Amino acid sequence: METSAQNDLNTAYNWWGTTNTTAINQSIRDFKNDFNLGKVNFTPFLTEPNSEAAPTIPEFPPWLLLPLFLVTTFLVIAVKKRFVC
Repeated sequence: METSAQNDLNTAYNWWGTTNTTAINQSIRDFKNDFNLGKVNFTPFLTEPNSEAAPTIPEFPPWLLLPLFLVTTFLVIAVKKRFVC
């Protein structure tokens, strides 16, 4: 069974956190796992992070993590109580 080219994804020239091709391949869910998905082409890939790329995940200072967690937990509890009652 051949996949449609329109479902394929070219992710070349990305940093995957490793240069181990097997590890990268195993971290990708594509045609090899589900015939309904396209194929992911990840080669060639970067051998180190791109220093010019903007971070995609915000980095919070460690002192801010606990207050963010506590406020989020409080809000979830408050919302749940409001909808249960």
